[in-house]
Amino acid sequence: MIAACLIVAGLGLAAAPWAIVAVRRLGGRLGATLVFASALTVLLLASMISGAAPVSLAAAMVTVALLSITSGTAVLVRSGRTRRSRRPGRWLEWVAAGLGGVAWLVALGVASAVPGAVRVGWVLAGDGFNNIELARLLADADGPFTGPDLNPAPLPALLLAVLGGAAGTTGDAVVVLAVLWSLGIVATCLVTGLLACTFIDPVRLRLRALVAGVASLLPLTVLVGTLPMYWGFLNAALVAPIVIVTVFVLTDAARHPRAALAAALLLITSALVAWAPLAAVPAAAAVAIAMRFRVLLGATRGVGMLAVLVPLVALGVVSVSVVVPAIFGSLPGFAADGIGFPALWAPLAVVAAGIAVVLLLGYRAHPDVRWSVTGWGAGVIAAIAGTVVLAAGDPSGYYPVKIVWFSVVGSGVVLVALLVGWLSRTSGGRLTLLPVLAAVGLAALLPVAAPGASPLRPAPAVLFSGGLWWGGAETERLVAIVTRDDAPALLWRSGEPDEALVDMWALLDAGGGFGGDKDLRLLAFDGYRALRAGHWQGGDAGALCRPIERIDGLVVYTADPGLAAEVEAACDLPDPPVRLIPDTSQLR
Repeated sequence: MIAACLIVAGLGLAAAPWAIVAVRRLGGRLGATLVFASALTVLLLASMISGAAPVSLAAAMVTVALLSITSGTAVLVRSGRTRRSRRPGRWLEWVAAGLGGVAWLVALGVASAVPGAVRVGWVLAGDGFNNIELARLLADADGPFTGPDLNPAPLPALLLAVLGGAAGTTGDAVVVLAVLWSLGIVATCLVTGLLACTFIDPVRLRLRALVAGVASLLPLTVLVGTLPMYWGFLNAALVAPIVIVTVFVLTDAARHPRAALAAALLLITSALVAWAPLAAVPAAAAVAIAMRFRVLLGATRGVGMLAVLVPLVALGVVSVSVVVPAIFGSLPGFAADGIGFPALWAPLAVVAAGIAVVLLLGYRAHPDVRWSVTGWGAGVIAAIAGTVVLAAGDPSGYYPVKIVWFSVVGSGVVLVALLVGWLSRTSGGRLTLLPVLAAVGLAALLPVAAPGASPLRPAPAVLFSGGLWWGGAETERLVAIVTRDDAPALLWRSGEPDEALVDMWALLDAGGGFGGDKDLRLLAFDGYRALRAGHWQGGDAGALCRPIERIDGLVVYTADPGLAAEVEAACDLPDPPVRLIPDTSQLR
């Protein structure tokens, strides 16, 4: 964990000079968005170069960091006292918007010191191992490999590999995965808080800060934060800040149209490799900016044109070499059936209607707001429509339902921002907090179906209430043990409530990963799906034959004294035979 945190600090230091320059020239929101999107795009392009050239991924990242800090420092020194977008006191809303992220980090810190609390076990569900395996494959190739079988969303794998998640044991990788996911949560809390206070009069500093602070807690709620954890949906925490800051690009476009268009193009690139359908949102923003400021943009020459052309070229390179082949190679997967993610079509309709009504009633004299919300809405509609088309027209499929969930969350924040902005003008501030309090309360208390798991609670509470699954901290400990390189192990009829989850990690780590033993992979996910569906009854003795045959030195821990005889009758045991230990207390 320390190494991953140091890498994060180093990357932040490398981007710091550019961030200072951009914020001075463009203001906090647009400047930070431009640097954020640029950093993600540069990391991606550098990894593509390292994958195509005889350069390691680590060397490419170090080189990029050094070039960034030296060139950024030079630009910062030469810029001197650059004209700033002076808005005294605006730092207060940034500090307040960090409340949710700080709350999450404090909860993690407390959990690390409290016996029985869950430290990293909240990242073990669903695609947890897949995230690590994809990072390992990317690190082995020193960058996103190309072809029809490549990862259609390589950004999470790239960031995990950059932070060291592809090195060391699986237990080490789980810790790095938790660090990366936490970074995504912190970033989502920050941008959610900033978005919520966007449409309040800038002079009302305290009110903006209060709204930002309360809204920043939204990503920690059951609907927004815990549900993706249950499914192992790391992409949600990473794509959320990328898509949400699109609103900042739209709202600041009137002051800096060229920079806003450049930021939108960079956000398209970042979203394409985080979760491709949602790239429609910044794409719609880019179209809206180009249409609204077409005369000014058409007259752009020199450095201004270069600032737009470079992101456009980067978008083209990434699209042609990575995204398009990946999407066409993954088309059958988009038609996957819905497997339990809550379908929120009705809430989406309610949120969309609310946005339309508030926009018509409260913002007729605010063209910047209308353009911003229209751009956001067009992007969300395009993302949903595109995903349904890719899913063979089935709106109940897995990916359309997940897109709708994200659309409800993101558009819900936009609706809250519109409502608090309107109420701050019409009620004198007395009712301004009601929409944001209602949104946080509803998202925190909304009953979300999670078969096979303990009741879902807000994200910080997950750490102290047994985790997402029945075994809690014990499950976290068992996964770390069964994935040790020197001692492959399985639980079988052990009596552990999360046995199937633990065995999923053990089987995938022992050879059932991508491109590995298909039978081990099938066995791993069959048990896990049964656990998640709530009807896991313990392993069949015959199902142990394949792991016994394929995993050298396997040790099986069980609480069933009759399992050994059943395995001997069902399997062709190797010589020496597998070790069956009828005492789970020895699993230490």
